[in-house]
Formats: sequence, structure tokens, C-alpha cells
Amino acid sequence: MIRRLLIVVVIFLLAIVVAVDRVGALVADHVLASKLQSDEHLPNRPSVSIDGIPFLTQAFGGDYHHVSVTAHEVPVEHVPVTTLHVDLHHTRIPFSKIVHGSVKQVPVDEVTGSAFVSFDDANTYLARHSPVGSLIRLRAGSGTSVQLTDQVRIAGKSRTLSGTATINVQQNVIGINVTALTGAAQPIVTSLLNGLGVTLPLQKLPFRLTLLSVSVNSAGITAAGQATHVVLGS
Repeated sequence: MIRRLLIVVVIFLLAIVVAVDRVGALVADHVLASKLQSDEHLPNRPSVSIDGIPFLTQAFGGDYHHVSVTAHEVPVEHVPVTTLHVDLHHTRIPFSKIVHGSVKQVPVDEVTGSAFVSFDDANTYLARHSPVGSLIRLRAGSGTSVQLTDQVRIAGKSRTLSGTATINVQQNVIGINVTALTGAAQPIVTSLLNGLGVTLPLQKLPFRLTLLSVSVNSAGITAAGQATHVVLGS
């Protein structure tokens, strides 16, 4: 009888510990989300998840091994970034500051992440920033290339050209460089437009991300990068 009672008590205490652990994680998620929204000038509160169980051991040590952050529709230099996802590795915040809402700075050892720009959002930006007399629209390609159409006015008439472009990233600017363009235009006009380039500037990305690579899928363009020894809120 006593043994059964002890087992029940142990299970009850474990349930309390697990509940406190999860509640603590939710509170920390909420406080950190508000802090990151403010510090990184995000238009909406991001989704924040502090990974790892138990949470309380990380909290008491003030070192959160992995924090996942996702934000949507983040404007970066007028480019509508569809989805921004970052992973914060070793985020250091004393739990007492989280409880009292007094977090001022958030040191992070390493940030890895990606900025995804859908073709719809890229085309919204390009509609306002294509070269004069030209309207470039992107669609799915493969690898680091995309398909595109370019509406140009030639001799007072609108002509549609189509072709391919390569995508690269340098100094946080995604470059879109036309490599082949054909259509109902004089060959000399088409040859002049080949080599045309437009950009998606992402030089002021939140979380200090430095973009290192870029890829294309059926929905849009993803640029991935990282940053080290970042102090958010500084």
C-alpha cells in the first residue's frame, strides 16, 4: 500500500515538474518573441520556439541551446521577404530577466537562417523597380536559374520577350542576370537586352544575417546565411 502511494506521489510530482517546465518555456517564448519583434523591427510578432527538454535546466543556466524564430512578410529595403527563418544557437538570457520582463540585450553565439522571397513577392518588387520601359516577371526555373518574361516597349509597341536568368548573391544583394532572351523584337534589341540585370537588395536583414548562398525552387528564391557573436538589441 505504501509502495503504491509512493509511486502515485512520484508520478504526481513528475507531472508538476513537466507542467512547470512547459509553462516556463511558453512564457519565455512569448517574452522573447516580443523582444525580437521590437529589436529587429519586425512588422508582426514572430513565432518563437525554445527547443530542448527540460527547459528549466537551460533557463537556470541562462543558456538556450537552440531557439527557432520564424517571421512572415518582413520588408527589407522595400523587398517583401515572404518568410524569414533563423536559428539562434546559444542564446544567453538570465531567466530572472525573462520573468521580470527586463531583457535589454540578447547575446547569441551564432545565427543561421534563410530569407525566402516568393515569385509573387519578387514580382511585386520588380513591378516598381524594373528598368525604365521594361517589366520583368520571374517564374520557376531550376538550380540557380529562373525563367522570366520581359515586357518592353519598342517603337511605341509593347513586346513580350522570354528567357532565362541566373541568380547569385553578393554582399546581401540577390542578383538576377539575364543569360538568354528571345521574342518578337529585332535581333539587335534582343541582344542588347541579353545581359540585363536587376537586383533584390537584402542588405539590412534582421538578425545581422550575411547571405552566403542562394537557390531556386518552384515557389521562389531562398537565400541562406549566418552571423556570429551577435548582440540583439544593442
